[in-house]
Amino acid sequence: MRLTALFATVAFLIAGFAPAATVYTDEAEFLAALSGPFFLEEFDGYTYGSYSEASLVLGPDANGFSCTITPWPEGDLLYSGDGNMSTNRAGDALRATFTGTPVYATGGWFFAGNISGDYINQPVIITLSDGTVHQFTPANTTTFRGFIADVPLTFINIEAPTDPATAWPTMDHFYGDAPPKATVAVLADPLAGGTVSGGGVYDIGETVMVTANPAYGWEFLHWLVNGSEIIDNPYTFEVTEDITLTAVFQPQQIEAIPATGTVGLLLLLALLAGAGVVVLRRM
Repeated sequence: MRLTALFATVAFLIAGFAPAATVYTDEAEFLAALSGPFFLEEFDGYTYGSYSEASLVLGPDANGFSCTITPWPEGDLLYSGDGNMSTNRAGDALRATFTGTPVYATGGWFFAGNISGDYINQPVIITLSDGTVHQFTPANTTTFRGFIADVPLTFINIEAPTDPATAWPTMDHFYGDAPPKATVAVLADPLAGGTVSGGGVYDIGETVMVTANPAYGWEFLHWLVNGSEIIDNPYTFEVTEDITLTAVFQPQQIEAIPATGTVGLLLLLALLAGAGVVVLRRM
């Protein structure tokens, strides 16, 4: 039987805290915003009371996603419902700690349940490791919330704090996703001016180096990025979004040799001699 205890975590109730992650209330929109393959745990096969352990490890899957679900604070047990996961002790939060591939997106069906595991109409507070705090009152057991962050997430907490003696935070249909991606496109202008390298698809936050290699007779002038000129070559930057960098080349500039005067004549003779040209002179 579940134990009850009067416990509430006031840290999650900080008023006026601005969320750092983007919050999704529509599951289809959340899935459309994900960068690629995702992890989904449906908790199928679990029935009321069939799982009562200190932790539950999910994964790793083929993409390296894994997490550990525990009560929070640790010290008591998890307790399964019919196709979902909760805590043994009312008042404890439910925490998923991400342990594998960096996670930038997570979500699921979150609600408060009673001692029998049934839905009750009470608020739920979601807290992410990046500081995001989101409170809502689920309409049923399939009310969705999804989150996409700009930095790697290390955990998500689910709490049902309104009546900590008789409410249990519950999760189902739980998502985790790898880092969002961005495309780095590199171009040469003109094409005959040289080659470029470093383009591709990268994780958001990854450091990338692009390089321009002038062709014979050409020289690198600058990168053109969103209307700005960047003279560094190679150029290193952090990927934050899709971006196009154009390497601008120009023909090499050769200074004209003076046509008259002693200095000009000496320079011309030196150039001709270096080229293997025999210059005949009258004695």
